[in-house]
Amino acid sequence: MTLVKKQKETANHLHWLADHGCPVDIHEIESSIRIEQKTGDDLTRIFELPDSRTGYILDLRIINEGPGSRSIRELSLKMPWPDFTFQLLQAPRETGAQYRNLYCFPGESLEFSRDLVLNHVLRTDTILQPNHPKSGLFLAVGNRMPADIRHGTPLAGLFSIITDVGTPSICEIEFWAERMAMIQTRTKKRRRANEGLFERAPVTDDLSALYK
Repeated sequence: MTLVKKQKETANHLHWLADHGCPVDIHEIESSIRIEQKTGDDLTRIFELPDSRTGYILDLRIINEGPGSRSIRELSLKMPWPDFTFQLLQAPRETGAQYRNLYCFPGESLEFSRDLVLNHVLRTDTILQPNHPKSGLFLAVGNRMPADIRHGTPLAGLFSIITDVGTPSICEIEFWAERMAMIQTRTKKRRRANEGLFERAPVTDDLSALYK
């Protein structure tokens, strides 16, 4: 049983006890961390890397709405396919990269200024102070994207933060898939004015099984 599942079951049991008159402090089991996906800039997406792994960009805003500080214990992303892996990119200053202020994906020319990235800002043991929101990008890599996911497919995942309180804060993330062949084709063509990257359909993934 995963840590997230254990903590969700504990929270559900305590809520059940409270609903039946038992003296339980619900505020102690509910997370005060709110996670929001920033919309309108098309930054959040998943895409193929030259080595066949998958790159992830999450544009998020995170705020501690509680009265006290919280310490991060775990950051997690779940996607609806088996054998999914997720690893945040290391800070360039920790890897000895040539450009210490740029995050770069493996084998990719895609790079982001350190000032825009949250990987080194929100990590294990980071203290989240009340009402001090953090906005920026989480950059990560994972294993190969399933072959049946087509370019432009809308996908949904679950991003969670677990703090010292224990109960996870969870946000549903809407992604758009980019296949390598289509990315290469796109770079050779000029996009027509006001044309979207691809047609977008509502995200319909059933996420109920991810945390079971």
